[in-house]
Amino acid sequence: MPATFATADDMAARFEARELIELTDDAGTGAIDADRLGQALASANAIVEGYVAATYVLDPGAPPALLLIDAACDIARFRLYRTTAPEDVATRNNQAIQRLQSIRSGTIKLDQGVEAIAPRGGKVLLQPGQRAMTRDDLAGF
Repeated sequence: MPATFATADDMAARFEARELIELTDDAGTGAIDADRLGQALASANAIVEGYVAATYVLDPGAPPALLLIDAACDIARFRLYRTTAPEDVATRNNQAIQRLQSIRSGTIKLDQGVEAIAPRGGKVLLQPGQRAMTRDDLAGF
């Protein structure tokens, strides 16, 4: 089952209802179209999961990290635009993707979840000895 990072309630908490109605209400009912919003959220959640799953195994019982909720909401909002999104919406989408890439690469660590990359077995053995190059050897360089 796909992970859920952001919900319709998360979107309502972050963005104005008027904007969400304008972006989803194709039938002219004056209300948010839950199906259209749900499709954008499902797509955004899948994108977030794809990035995070490359590095982390998240606990399905734990609430998602706020960073992931924010990213999923920004991506879903961007995906609701049928034509070119306003610059600030596109910028937030791009920033969310960049944060997800940073999570995947390990630059940003999540407070929850277990890193999926297993440590390599074996030991690194070092033998103390004399330095190959000393300051005196490098004095002329």
